[in-house]
Amino acid sequence: MIPNPDYMKITQGEFVFGKATVFSEEALKYKKFLPETGSAGGGSVVYEKAQIEGYKLSVKEDGVKVEASGAEGFFWATMSLKYMLLTGSVLPCVEIEDKPRFAYRGFMLDTARHFFSAEFIKKIIDTLALFKFNRLHLHLSDDQGFRFGSKKFEKLVEVGSKREGTRGDNVEHGGYYTKAELCDIVSYAAERHIEIIPEVDIPAHTGAILASYPNLSCEGKTKKVDEFFGILGHTLCAGKDKTYKFLFDLFDEIIEVFPSKYIHIGGDESDLSVWSKCPECQKTKKEYKLKSNHELKELMLRRVECHLKDRGRKVICWNDAVKCVSDDAVCQYWQGKLKETLAFADGGGKIIVSKFSPYYLDYPHGMHSLKAVYQLNPILDGLSSDGVKNVLGVEAPLWTEFVDSETKALRQMFPRLLAVAERAWSSNADYDAFMMRLPSALNVLGKCGVEYTPVEKANPKRGAAALETLKFGLNLIDKTTLPSLIRAAKAKSKR
Repeated sequence: MIPNPDYMKITQGEFVFGKATVFSEEALKYKKFLPETGSAGGGSVVYEKAQIEGYKLSVKEDGVKVEASGAEGFFWATMSLKYMLLTGSVLPCVEIEDKPRFAYRGFMLDTARHFFSAEFIKKIIDTLALFKFNRLHLHLSDDQGFRFGSKKFEKLVEVGSKREGTRGDNVEHGGYYTKAELCDIVSYAAERHIEIIPEVDIPAHTGAILASYPNLSCEGKTKKVDEFFGILGHTLCAGKDKTYKFLFDLFDEIIEVFPSKYIHIGGDESDLSVWSKCPECQKTKKEYKLKSNHELKELMLRRVECHLKDRGRKVICWNDAVKCVSDDAVCQYWQGKLKETLAFADGGGKIIVSKFSPYYLDYPHGMHSLKAVYQLNPILDGLSSDGVKNVLGVEAPLWTEFVDSETKALRQMFPRLLAVAERAWSSNADYDAFMMRLPSALNVLGKCGVEYTPVEKANPKRGAAALETLKFGLNLIDKTTLPSLIRAAKAKSKR
């Protein structure tokens, strides 16, 4: 099974699950998540509440018994049953005692660069649940598109949700999720014990917002939604009151749809040079006695954080902004500012590990192989014993600049996401054992209609890996490449 349970012992015999199987009152709540076997079956499935962490699952010839303290434990036990039923027509007699390693087990989907249907997101949710993930982070806004169907700011839909092309192909690309669709997705995920975390990235990566409302930029110039990628330098004005009014109203609308504990506010890859030329930004710096643009960025993010805190929410930010938020925020580590991130966790701040290499699933397998993903220890080197306790968990992002179809998205995700699932859930890390269990898990994916990259390509040999990496690198080159690299270098030098 993937992820590998804490304890699992297979004994002799099997249980035939089918139409005649009797469910206890508690177990009936979870019956709909189990696949039909086509068998008459018999016996019973009993769920009982018990004061334990995680769940206990016992399969005997006369039936199934599950013990858990509540709905979450019962659900993860149900996913284990579902997994076993998808590997065979009967349940093997087995004893399982299991609990998660990390409280936060996440996947991020970038819907801004390429739009994916609500039905596809539900398919992802079903697959995440089967492998015991409990967070889906939706990147809803970037330079290339705005996907939240705002009613307060209709131009975000009319203008920001579509672009004229992608990297010069002149093929219009667009789409957005209505609030009704998002509420449905949130409800669908919650039923599967997955929390949806929305992200609107600020102050940078806001090209689609500024194309919709140019008056929120420092220069106020009209622009189009971007069709090229990289660090493009589009930044909200930090000196205008209307910027904060817009952000407060927008986030208020977002939290009406998303009941999640956390709201992601981005904070990464911020080119703040435009603020140095902006009279209103400089006026604000003087008013608040700020010494740098970085302190002005802190002011903006702290104001948004306080606004959300007043509404009972906490923020997550990328670790680029670790010094721009309070200790109550969650820092998501991807790269850079490692010392600051370690200090944040050692000092009591909570962190999520999304280390670029190898957790960024949009990169080719030649760079981020299945083996590398599995062998990454999510506990960052250098954390104190207290800091280790503040690692909430892990999240693997799929950025979609070059992922333009559902098929490609799934093939980038799997099987690498299975490795993330195991390291996030299981305390029993054994790569060789994982690889022995992987064919069965791939068979399960196939039965669920989920495409994946074959194992030999997910772990390419050195020559194939080098060629794949070269092709990927050449594909990155376009008219934005050099300016983006310069902006990235400047941003890094200011960290």
